[in-house]
Amino acid sequence: IQLVNSSHVCLFRGRSTPMRRIDAATGLILLYGHDIRHYAPAMNDIPGHSSQYCDDLVRTQDEDRWLASRYAAAPLRRCLMALYAFHVEIRRIPSAVTEPPLGEIRLQWWRDLIAGASLHEEDVAGGGEAGHPVASRLVEAIARHRLPAEAFDRMLEARIFDVYDDPMPSRDHFEAYAGETASTLIVLAATILSPGGADRIADAAGHAGVAQTAAGALRLLPIHRARGQVYL
Repeated sequence: IQLVNSSHVCLFRGRSTPMRRIDAATGLILLYGHDIRHYAPAMNDIPGHSSQYCDDLVRTQDEDRWLASRYAAAPLRRCLMALYAFHVEIRRIPSAVTEPPLGEIRLQWWRDLIAGASLHEEDVAGGGEAGHPVASRLVEAIARHRLPAEAFDRMLEARIFDVYDDPMPSRDHFEAYAGETASTLIVLAATILSPGGADRIADAAGHAGVAQTAAGALRLLPIHRARGQVYL
């Protein structure tokens, strides 16, 4: 495996023959120099504003959170949709890749993006209207609401479990996984909606996240079984 540049990773068969190139931003495979994105719309070709894209993505992929977000004030809802759209993006990575390393590449791209945003870098990979529509709005939300990069990093680290077929080792591990994923998402959303009160709900968010993750694992049990994954 060789890092060609900040946006591409090249896999080699043996010592020197290029086997395929992977776009680090999307995880898409470039076979022998042919970009498979030629057969699918590029991210910056998606019609409509990126904020509307985030809203539509959450509405179609996470309707419960989309409906709940309708109670948020309009200025806050835009950042809330960016956060939830990011959650949709990382949640569906396992079903979008054929090999675990490809999933890890996508997760690492998000980690690098968020780390750059937290350092207030002017040219953050994937940001801006010409970049990934969810990434551009997430970078904006992180800056506007001072969302902690460490929370996103823990969430993305926990999501590595999703791309592999290893069973959840124990109940304690499951609760830790739920805490770093669902509970963290609740706290980040609370930080957007009420920065001064987010810390006060941390304990409740921990319990709510475990309950939400357990309910989700039960609901998705047929899908997880088809993939050979065991969460509970």
